[in-house]
Amino acid sequence: MKTIIIALVAVFGLVGVASAQESLAVANQNRCGLIQARIQNRAVNYDNSKAKHLSAYNNLKDRLIKFEARLSGKGFDTTTLKADMAVLNGKIDQFAADYGLYMSRLRETQNYACGKSDGEFKTKLSESRNLLLKVHEDSKAIREYYASNIKTDLKNLQAQIRIKVQEGEDK
Repeated sequence: MKTIIIALVAVFGLVGVASAQESLAVANQNRCGLIQARIQNRAVNYDNSKAKHLSAYNNLKDRLIKFEARLSGKGFDTTTLKADMAVLNGKIDQFAADYGLYMSRLRETQNYACGKSDGEFKTKLSESRNLLLKVHEDSKAIREYYASNIKTDLKNLQAQIRIKVQEGEDK
């Protein structure tokens, strides 16, 4: 009688362990699917964000180019604005390059099988997060450069315009 009870406990105990392992595997598989979906969603959102940023930066470049051409055509000194626009273009190009590198690292995480990549997934995800920080720094550098240099150049040009207008009224 004891052996039958021990055998039944052993059989039911192993069945419980097997079903627990199966449910853990299913839960891990569901979690992997959710992680991959979140990464895909973030990649799409960051693509849209990149397009918006680059559109705004290109609009800024175009407006500055038109403004500089108009003022230089009227005889104003726009050399500092031209030099600062060249630096701004370099910062925008750096932003675009870093953003592209970030997106490629983020998309590389989708190449790894969930739970079977021996930490490579986490490594690539960590690399992409570090690159995202670099992208944020690039964006901040563009804003700060515009505020500290380009706006100063525009104010100097505005002062030149005032002086020229006053000279025209004095004649």
